Amino acid sequence: MRLTSFQEPVTSFTPMKPFRTLAVVLLSIWCLSPTRTSACSPVMGYIRPTNYELVKDAGTIVLANALAFEKKGDTRRGSSYGTFRFKVLERIKGDCREDFIFVEGDNDIRSWGEPNDFSFTKADHGPCNPTDYQLKSSYVLFLQTHQGKWYVDGPPFTRVNVLVDGTNAPWTQAVREYARISAINNYDKEKAALHELRSHAVGGNEDYSTALVKDIDAHFSKPTPAKSFPDLRALYDQTSDATTRARVLWACARGEKQDARKLFEQLLGGGGWINYIHPICSYVAQVKLAGFHQKFVSALTTNQTEHERRMILVALAGSAESSEQDLMQNVLESVSKQEIAILVGWFVRHPSQAAISYATKLAAKDYAEESNLTFMLAGMGDTNVLNWAKEFVKRPSERNWVGYYVFAISSLPEADKLAREVIQRGDSDGLVSLIQACKDYKKTDRLELLKEAAVIETKSQKLIYWLRRTLGDWAYHGNKEAERLLSQLPVVELE
Repeated sequence: MRLTSFQEPVTSFTPMKPFRTLAVVLLSIWCLSPTRTSACSPVMGYIRPTNYELVKDAGTIVLANALAFEKKGDTRRGSSYGTFRFKVLERIKGDCREDFIFVEGDNDIRSWGEPNDFSFTKADHGPCNPTDYQLKSSYVLFLQTHQGKWYVDGPPFTRVNVLVDGTNAPWTQAVREYARISAINNYDKEKAALHELRSHAVGGNEDYSTALVKDIDAHFSKPTPAKSFPDLRALYDQTSDATTRARVLWACARGEKQDARKLFEQLLGGGGWINYIHPICSYVAQVKLAGFHQKFVSALTTNQTEHERRMILVALAGSAESSEQDLMQNVLESVSKQEIAILVGWFVRHPSQAAISYATKLAAKDYAEESNLTFMLAGMGDTNVLNWAKEFVKRPSERNWVGYYVFAISSLPEADKLAREVIQRGDSDGLVSLIQACKDYKKTDRLELLKEAAVIETKSQKLIYWLRRTLGDWAYHGNKEAERLLSQLPVVELE
């Protein structure tokens, strides 16, 4: 996979927002690959939800017992993976009406720790949540559904499939109470109900586990995107600890808290903002906070680390307006070729002849190797780079994908014609590159191209896989036509 992103730099996996069905499908396919080796690496600033927030955001939760296991293969760790058959014992939340559900997983069993330690999560060894289940044992499962099939899923490193003793187990009781309170669907009333629940647990009521006390305290003391800004601001003001304050700022950024603008403006107005450069730049980019761009430009000339420079560029690329074309042109001409990749999206949205001229000069016609500059030129509608791509793909090369990316990214009508010629020829490698470009560059205006590719009678597994990846991304973000097309494609895996 060739990644060229307009977004902030991330590690190898970007966690999904409150989990939706189509994204679950893609993750579950990867999780069950017997050759998987990569560990889950959430995006910088990822904040694991509290257990209460986990329950509140869940679509469906059941208590179920693992009755049978159908083996499909072996993993590199020596265990087996396949399908577990669960009997539903209790429907805690949601609309699961089945008596039996089938869940993909493995028998690489690892302990779930002490039953009263609700903070315990298993160490990652591949997927973002454990996939191991033990026969004849009961689990509290957090479920999502797609096309009638249930999947266990949730945010990375959370308690979405905890082994429990049964209906009266401490975790089962806690999830049941949290589900009841979350149904109130009123932020302040839910807070009051949680405090009341804590009081019951403190009082020694046998119906409430004492583990709830620590878990509810953790909920209220942890800065998370789900918290209101007044609550986050209170957590910020109650401490002078830089790490805790940074977490509050990350929660504001991830939650895109518009009412946090004044706090961020105050920080940017002083000299200490550089100590919180990562969450501040993320916030500026996501809520498009303006008024400090010159400060960011000045900071680029000081002794910042490579990643701090990248975050400053993320802030500028995410928040600069079209009226700041000159400022962004100066930034473009002051950064390295590697850093230009972060600015590509901004200039595609705000093309200019000055930017085209500079990128052309910098690329020095070595379009195949200078791919970031090439894609920037394509997105800005440069005719020279499209003419180059048209000729370049005629000669077999391991860099041909760059030319096909140009066809997908270019805003010129001629590019659309060239892309359709690739589809008509049934050129599998070229088609895969076109589809990857549509995904990497969020080219939802190319949906018609994907429609044509999807109905090709003879499609390689690789082509189907990338069609599903691209359509799955778009469907997850609400594109109904992409969801419809996705439902018509078979599920495949790449070796």
